[in-house]
Amino acid sequence: MPLSLELYQNDFILIKNRDTRDTELQRLGAAIYQKRLEYIDEVIVTEEEICLKLNHKFRPQDMNALLVIEAIPKSRSSEYILPVYFNESEDWSFISKHTGLEKEEYIERFLQCEFELAMYGFLPGFLYLKGLDSDLQLPRKSTPDKHIPSQSLAVAGDYAGIYSFSSPGGWHIIGSVPCQVHNIPRLPAALLKIGDKITLKAIDKERYFNIQSQNLNILEYNG
Repeated sequence: MPLSLELYQNDFILIKNRDTRDTELQRLGAAIYQKRLEYIDEVIVTEEEICLKLNHKFRPQDMNALLVIEAIPKSRSSEYILPVYFNESEDWSFISKHTGLEKEEYIERFLQCEFELAMYGFLPGFLYLKGLDSDLQLPRKSTPDKHIPSQSLAVAGDYAGIYSFSSPGGWHIIGSVPCQVHNIPRLPAALLKIGDKITLKAIDKERYFNIQSQNLNILEYNG
């Protein structure tokens, strides 16, 4: 894998794959995280690059050690069903205006998408799901909301995402999931692997609260 490493004032290292956006970069990020290198405080992985937050123990020669780390072996992806209650979000008005689709039609087409876990961020445990049809994509909000509830299912750009915590955010909310998709406060917080397949299943409000009351995570829900 042809890598490009860029050092920024001994504070950050950006690692980029010059060839492709496949899961190898994510698997390299996982390998670096597992090394628990003393000079790295955080490992932030996206589809396009890895950002390493450095501390005072970093030395320039440590760059050489990063070049010889091998990505963890590619594992078989798993498939999961994730229940979603498509609630009465205030964002539906914008969604319909932007896409020309009424709520019911948008949901019907959304459920036909084949989603795959692309990466984690910007909150611990936040899921980025790729596979959103181009006709369903939405721009980020020009003014982010001050509060988005945890477990909200949202759309921005070419991703669907699930908020692991209540937080400000600029994504458009379309629903809520009743089971946890992370393992916080344990580390690593991830329950799913990059590349896992996610099938979304619509549920009604009563079923949503029933599942929520059982305090299940996505692995337990899928048995």
